[in-house]
Amino acid sequence: MSGISPSPILILEGPLTGGLAARLTAEGFSPLPLRRFSSLLTHLEPSTSLIILDVMAPDFSWHHWQALTNAYRGPILLITPSFGEAHGETLTAPFDLSHLVRRLRRLLQHPPLVRVGGLLIDLDARSVSLDGQPLPLSQREYDLLAYLARRQGEVVSYRELLERVWGYPPGFQNHDPVRTCVKRLRRKLGEDPRRPHYLETVRGVGYRLRSPAQGAEATAGPPSRREGLPPDR
Repeated sequence: MSGISPSPILILEGPLTGGLAARLTAEGFSPLPLRRFSSLLTHLEPSTSLIILDVMAPDFSWHHWQALTNAYRGPILLITPSFGEAHGETLTAPFDLSHLVRRLRRLLQHPPLVRVGGLLIDLDARSVSLDGQPLPLSQREYDLLAYLARRQGEVVSYRELLERVWGYPPGFQNHDPVRTCVKRLRRKLGEDPRRPHYLETVRGVGYRLRSPAQGAEATAGPPSRREGLPPDR
C-alpha cells in the first residue's frame, strides 16, 4: 500500500504510542516519531499533513497545546488514556490499528476546495469567495470557517472550536468567543441564523458547515419566506 500520506505525519511519542511509527510505515504512511515537544515544533512545516499527539508524552502540557494550535491549523489526532476526557479529534488507547488507519485516512482526505452554494473556501490559498466575489475575513473568521470546512457536514462542538481555533485549554467554558465570531461571519455571508444557508447552529452543542446537499435543502422553499427577515443580532 502506498501513496496515502506523501507529506509527513509527525508523532509526539509517549507511553500510549510506542511502536506506532513502525506500524504506520507498514501501512503506507510517512510518520516521523519525535520524543520532545520542542522537536515537534522544530519539524513543523507547511507540508505537514497531520500530527498525532500522545497526551501522556513526558514533556507535554496543555500550555504546549496552545502553542501548537497557534502554530498549526491542520488536523491533530490526540491519543488519550481510557480514563481521560476527550477533547476534539481523539482516539482512546488501547486502540485497534485498523481503526486508527481509517481515522487517519479520513483526516487526510480534505479537499482543497470546499463549496456550499455560492460559498467557495480555498483551503490551500486561504481565501473565501461568495457568489464569485472575494469575501474579506479576519484571520480568526477565516480560521473558524476553514476548521468547519475541514469537517463539512459534521457538528463541531464549542469545546473543540475553543481548543483548536482559539487555543484555549481544556475546560474553558465561555462560548461567547465562538458565538461572536459566528455572528460576524453570518453578517458577512448575508444569512439569517433562523434559516441558514451555510452555518447551522446545533443548539447547546456547536456549529456545522452544511454539506452541498444540506445547503440545497436550506435554499428550498418559497422565496417569500426569506424576504423581510430581520438582520442577525
